[in-house]
Amino acid sequence: MSQEVQKVVNFTVNRFKEAPSQVVVIAPGFDAELRTLVRDRFGFEATMLDRPTPELEAPWYVALGAAFRGDMDRARDININLAPVSSAELFYEEQLLDFIRLWRGIAGGILALFLILFVGAAYLLSSQSKSLGHQLELFTNENQSAKLVTLEKEARRFNELVGTIGGVGVGGKSHAAPVALIEDVAKKNRVDVDSFAIASLENPIELSAQAPDYDTVLRFTEALKARPEIREVNLPLSRITTHENDLVTFFVSFRYTPAPTP
Repeated sequence: MSQEVQKVVNFTVNRFKEAPSQVVVIAPGFDAELRTLVRDRFGFEATMLDRPTPELEAPWYVALGAAFRGDMDRARDININLAPVSSAELFYEEQLLDFIRLWRGIAGGILALFLILFVGAAYLLSSQSKSLGHQLELFTNENQSAKLVTLEKEARRFNELVGTIGGVGVGGKSHAAPVALIEDVAKKNRVDVDSFAIASLENPIELSAQAPDYDTVLRFTEALKARPEIREVNLPLSRITTHENDLVTFFVSFRYTPAPTP
């Protein structure tokens, strides 16, 4: 018992810089012994606590005091206690720890949510990448097929031109000269010749061709007129057709007179 009283004395001296002058003791049956011990050992009086109500026995006084103190706001509890810190400080530290635990849980939940979002976004982007790669592959294959069809058409047209050039030569007169001249003029003026119609050099030569625009058609016609071997160039307006991609197809006829042999 003396050790417990010494703890209280040491606490009050350290905390409040003064020793207690009187204590109230709740110890039914030990009244005389406690008074003597406190007076002789510590030098101050000890008073026994009387019952606040006749119905309440002395052993319940501690529980009643604890209940009164427990009903007090922890932040305002500045009463004496044997702990190293006050009840208000303990309450503040407990609240701070609860706050930290709360936000630690919230932060963990937010990080888990972000992790789920990042994993989902990565999976979605990966799926989109695979889908776009597949579409690109299909698009490339379609382009290759379209290019192949275009090349086949060009090859057939070239074969037709070769066959036309190889088959000319009526009445012992060569038709290669006007064909070569027309191809030279067409190449210089960005015109593609589709076909020739040469019955004989005495008759008008007819050809169908295509150009990137109408101005190119006019330049090609003027270039034909400028050649001394060519005369009577005729460009029917009714046979000029402009397509959606600005490509122009046209028909032109002219007469060819071979240059005199020196």
